[in-house]
Amino acid sequence: MPSPAYPAMLTVSSPRRADGFTAGGAAVRLDLHDMTLNVSTGAFHFPPHQHLEHELIVVETGVYCGRLNGADLTLEPWDVLVVNPGDWHEDLGRPPLRYYAIRFRLRLTSAGEPERLRLLRDDMPPGGQQMRLPESVFRPLLEELWKESESGASCAGPLREALAREFFWRLVRRFPEEQLSPPFQSGSDASRLEARLRRLFEQHLTAPPAVPVLAAALGMSESALAHQCRRLLGVPPARAFTCFRMEHAAELLRHTGMSVKQVAAYLGFRTPYHFSRVFKSVHGRAPARFRATANEVG
Repeated sequence: MPSPAYPAMLTVSSPRRADGFTAGGAAVRLDLHDMTLNVSTGAFHFPPHQHLEHELIVVETGVYCGRLNGADLTLEPWDVLVVNPGDWHEDLGRPPLRYYAIRFRLRLTSAGEPERLRLLRDDMPPGGQQMRLPESVFRPLLEELWKESESGASCAGPLREALAREFFWRLVRRFPEEQLSPPFQSGSDASRLEARLRRLFEQHLTAPPAVPVLAAALGMSESALAHQCRRLLGVPPARAFTCFRMEHAAELLRHTGMSVKQVAAYLGFRTPYHFSRVFKSVHGRAPARFRATANEVG
């Protein structure tokens, strides 16, 4: 069947890449198929079609409308939609619109013949297949991934693989575990507690949450939370939050042009000096030195 026309849509495609990579241990392999940047200046309609592979729709500007398995969906800037293999998908565009589409396959290769995987559970409703991404983290990754996908340089392949790996696993980590298919669900108490804590920490990124608040949200006593954090993560709850907060600070320093003062203010620190002290206690270097070293490596 011929592909439907997009009279008001400009689609820029990266070349198809056969090279995949292994991530998340030896068992899970992600094979990147292609990536497109779609720019709409007029209304368009792509009729219902069934997907044979995963597709990520990430909106950069405008409003993306569509249907997934018969349910209407609306995506705003920095919303992502995960389309699973076997899903029925329909695109309905409202101009102006700019979004990325990334298509890939997941395989389990630990034993025997490779087995196709789904990222999300088979019974996941369409509304559970979308979420809002933090622009400060995902925009730099997406822009760099697109840049390397277009590049024909000899080093583009390894860079593309590394960026795709980071983008994918950061996305996986943001989905609640109960929405993921079994191969992507963590099997340890430590991983589950860390995932739940991360979701709470993201909600309090600009201000340290009190331990009683964390304990209540997790449905446990303060002493139980402190014990579990020390036993499973090796640090008390307050230190776990500090490490998470400084991990986010490191991402901003690596991938954005924000100054140290701006990063400090964004994360709720009253002074850059206080921020620098805390950052150095986690990463072993002051923020300015950390950024300089990251730039040298990059």
